[in-house]
Amino acid sequence: MKSLTRSPIWSLPGLARGSVVVKIYLFAALALIGLGMLSFHVVRLLVDQGRIEALREIGTGQSSVIADEVASTLYGPAPAPEKLRKIGRALGARIQWVPWHQAVKARPQLRSDSVLSERDGRRGARPWRYWARIDRDGRPVGALRVEFRARGFPQPHRPWVAAGVTMGIIGLVTIPPLILWVVLPIRRMTHVANRLGEGRLDEPVQIDRRDEFGNLLRAFESLRVRILQMLHQRDRLLTDISHELRGPLSRMAIALPLIKAHLGGGHAAAGYVEQLNQDVATMDQLIGELLAYARGKSPQARQNDPLDLAELARGIAEDRQIVVEQRSLKLTSLPEAARVKGDARLLARAMGNLLDNALKYTPSGGHVEMATGVDGSDAFFRVSDDGPGIPEHDLPNVFEPFYRPDSARTREAGGTGLGLAIVQAVAESHGGRAFIRSGAGKGTVAELRLPAGT
Repeated sequence: MKSLTRSPIWSLPGLARGSVVVKIYLFAALALIGLGMLSFHVVRLLVDQGRIEALREIGTGQSSVIADEVASTLYGPAPAPEKLRKIGRALGARIQWVPWHQAVKARPQLRSDSVLSERDGRRGARPWRYWARIDRDGRPVGALRVEFRARGFPQPHRPWVAAGVTMGIIGLVTIPPLILWVVLPIRRMTHVANRLGEGRLDEPVQIDRRDEFGNLLRAFESLRVRILQMLHQRDRLLTDISHELRGPLSRMAIALPLIKAHLGGGHAAAGYVEQLNQDVATMDQLIGELLAYARGKSPQARQNDPLDLAELARGIAEDRQIVVEQRSLKLTSLPEAARVKGDARLLARAMGNLLDNALKYTPSGGHVEMATGVDGSDAFFRVSDDGPGIPEHDLPNVFEPFYRPDSARTREAGGTGLGLAIVQAVAESHGGRAFIRSGAGKGTVAELRLPAGT
């Protein structure tokens, strides 16, 4: 776990790591600063545009005055250069005479306008440059190109460009903190919650924060520990209760035949005694299943010996040969070497449960196939049958303890609802998994997969 005291709590980095509220305030401050910058820039652009228009009106008026002054003293084909320089010095402008044929070619609008700003002629031209037409005897004879000093004129900008640049800067400033401070921690919380929801409780939750998200991580870790404790207590309770019940049931199993023999077969209570005897046998079977389930859930309670699933499969098939013959079933074995490390007794119990289910629910004359082998890094034991199958909506729950897809059918077959739960518990305790593929009327394929070993 990382150290939580690298920076003092009163420092800015310490505050930023110590509370999500502080991070939100910092993010809001950055966002407000960015919005303030944008607002200031937009207002400045609007003011500058207003100033440009006002100065252009002033320049238009001054250009008109210059044109009138030059026209009143024009006696030849062009004004005297000295005259133009004198007027330009007085008004702070540079004046150039352009003959009419050149002027009208450069600015055709001069035919209708006596004074023309360059911005009226083409985009991007400077607002302090003007064209003023010179008329003599009612006829245009030329034009003056007047250029005032640019001092005092704000540079023209396109507001949408400036606004886009400012918004880009705001995004670069505010989005990374939002991702680092909020989005990534929320994604991590989601991953931790999903992992705990999937039942992966062995890996501790890493706590490397001391803000509100850190408190949430601590809550997740506390929840994980409590769930593990509850599961351990549940398994311990099942084991203890099963052991305690075994003694009274054993004594009842011994006493009931004696009572039945004492009463005699014709006694009225003999039938009840026989029913009690069957109930005791059922309870004894259920307790045995509970003990097997508890042992399968505990990796510490099993052996870790080198085994071959093919040999275990041959053994469980031989033990059930009588059932196969009685029900006229066809059992096909495809054993291939599949070496693992584990508890032979528990694995044989799990494999036997899968085979028993296939034999139990396959109709008379049906076919059951059993196979072992290695697939990549997994060793597998597979049982396939052509029975009625399991509805798809029941498949996610078939490994839950005491779950019965069809309660009436299971009771008739004598099941306890723990067979597949034991298979799953044994698989998980050996680092493997069990799964079933089936569908109503499609048969069933049950498979036990374990890490392959030498």
